[in-house]
Amino acid sequence: MSTLKLLTGLGDDEIVQALESIDYIIFGIDGVLLTHKTLIPGADKCVDKLRSLGKKVGFVTNNPTSAVNTLSEKLKHFNATEEEITVPNAAVIEHLKKIGFDKDIYVVGGKKLKNILKNAGYNVIDYYDIYQYPLQENLEAVKHLTGKALDVCKNVGAVILCNDVNFCLPAAQVAITILRNDKDVILLSGMSHDTSPLAGSFRIIGPKFYIEGIERWTNRKCIDAIRPGLDLKETLMSKMEIVDPERVLFVGDSIPIDIAFGAHCGFKTLLVLSGITEKHEVDDWKYSEEFKPDYVIENLGDLFEKIKHI
Repeated sequence: MSTLKLLTGLGDDEIVQALESIDYIIFGIDGVLLTHKTLIPGADKCVDKLRSLGKKVGFVTNNPTSAVNTLSEKLKHFNATEEEITVPNAAVIEHLKKIGFDKDIYVVGGKKLKNILKNAGYNVIDYYDIYQYPLQENLEAVKHLTGKALDVCKNVGAVILCNDVNFCLPAAQVAITILRNDKDVILLSGMSHDTSPLAGSFRIIGPKFYIEGIERWTNRKCIDAIRPGLDLKETLMSKMEIVDPERVLFVGDSIPIDIAFGAHCGFKTLLVLSGITEKHEVDDWKYSEEFKPDYVIENLGDLFEKIKHI
C-alpha cells in the first residue's frame, strides 16, 4: 500500500522537483479555491505564484448552473479569463456532437442546462412538458403518466441526468419509462455529486441518489460526460493544448470525483482538505489504491507558503 505524500512534509528540493514535472495545473473551484463565494485564504496568492512560475492554469467546475461569464466574475481574485474556464455543460455538448446526435433529449436537470442544449440546436423535453399538474397518488395516475411519456418522448434518443434542485419522483419515473422502452436511448449524466460544500458543516444535496436509482431500476450505466468521466478529459486536453497528460496536475477536493478523474486521465493529482474530504478519510484510506492522490495538502494557502520563495 503506497503512502500518501503530504506536501507540507516535503523539502524545498522535492517541491522544486515536483513543480518542474508539471506544465499545466487544473483547479476545481468549490472547496478548492472558494467555499461557495468566499475565497479560501491564500488560494489567490497560490494561483498567482504558479502563474509566475510559468504554469498554464485552468479552472473547471461540476456545477451545471454555472455559466462561464458568471464564473469569471466569481473567480476575479484569480484573474481567470473565460478561455481558462470549463463548465460541465460544454463537455455534454461536446459528447453529443462527437457521436453525431440528432434526436430529442429528455432532461432531469436545471434550467441552464436545458437552455444550453436548446441553444446548441437540440429539442429538449422535461417532465413539465409531459405533465403540468401534481401527480395524483394512485396507480392509475402513474399509468397515465407512463402512456403520455411514451407518446411525447417517442423521438427521444438521450436521457440526461443532472443536478435539479426541484427534482420530483415523477420526473425519474418518466426517465425510467423511456430507458426501459427503448434500449437504444443513451443515458448521460452531467453532474453526479453526492453532496457539495455550502458553509461550515452544511452540505448541498447532489443528484447522485436519483442517478444511481435510475441506473439500478433500468439496469443501465450513465455515460459520465464530466468528472469522473473521460469526455471532460478530451475537452480539457483540446482547450488547453495539452500534449502529455503526465505533465498535468489536477487539484480537487473530492476523492471519488476529482482525484478519480485525474487518475483515469493519467494526470498527477493534488487533494486539498479545504472542501468535502476530511482528514480521517486520508488517514484511514478506504478507497481504491488507484485513486490515491500524488500529493495531499490542507489548503492552497499552505501550498503558497511552501512555494512563495521559489
